[in-house]
Amino acid sequence: MDIKKVIRLLGPLIIDGVISVRNNSHERIVEMLHDLQFITRNIAVTSSQTIIELQLLDAEPFYRLLAGEANKFLLASMITRERSTQDQLKNASWQTIENYYAAYYGVHYLLRLTGVSVTNIDMRAIHAIQTSIYGAFPVPSSVPGGLYILKFDDTTQILTLIKNNKKSGGSHQEAWQLWVELVEKLSLQTQIDPVEYAPISVSLAEHKQFLIKSTAKYNPPEIRGEINYQFRGGAWVFEKDSSKSVGVLQRSIAGEVSLNTPGKATPHSLIANNKMIINLAKSVFTHSAEKYPKGICRALFNKYKIYI
Repeated sequence: MDIKKVIRLLGPLIIDGVISVRNNSHERIVEMLHDLQFITRNIAVTSSQTIIELQLLDAEPFYRLLAGEANKFLLASMITRERSTQDQLKNASWQTIENYYAAYYGVHYLLRLTGVSVTNIDMRAIHAIQTSIYGAFPVPSSVPGGLYILKFDDTTQILTLIKNNKKSGGSHQEAWQLWVELVEKLSLQTQIDPVEYAPISVSLAEHKQFLIKSTAKYNPPEIRGEINYQFRGGAWVFEKDSSKSVGVLQRSIAGEVSLNTPGKATPHSLIANNKMIINLAKSVFTHSAEKYPKGICRALFNKYKIYI
């Protein structure tokens, strides 16, 4: 896949205010929500969903917090990728799982650059939301905390928080669902020039085919679970006939072999798809560091270049 062209397609979806941030932040958005200047425009709680709309009055502190979160995930991805290349004798289980986490962190990084994240909202944040209500709308007696999806519209400066009040698949399933949505947006972007972006369109379609297992179920966390808890996939030394598959997995993680199995739900295809995500995250970060030489991305790139 031509990464430069993918970055070009991703460009309009990335919030420029996030990648151009100059100062680092170590706090999470939910921990500092009470310090942001915003008005609560609406709170709607039903049996299935909670939706909260916040109108930011000053987006700069939000950009800094979001960039801080994003860059931590990028660095975690790069450090974990490097760890995943450390071979263990006749065993590739933890290498494969760490390779998964490197991609998972990469997904969180790229999502945040587009103003999207998955996070837990605590009661302190809920209190800040309730005390910032403006306008005439029915105020629910209680607002639940817990896992929320955050989506920021840079045009309107509205931050929307969405919670599934029914049983959730957990933060991993939520993150991969959001990643599928971003892949779909990238696929739509390829239509600006169907001829030039035809190979990328095909690659994105194959990647999406691999990602989706069934409704609200995604292959990457499912395969990770099979390796981690069911000892399946040929990654553990004690699995039947794993002597050949372990070597193939290790060489794939190290970049020595290319696996052409994008649509199959196997540890081999997991690694192939992981590497695509990791490479994209790394390339976007490097691009941001080059685009804004006085920004925090350049400073972090220089500080942690041994991993990047």
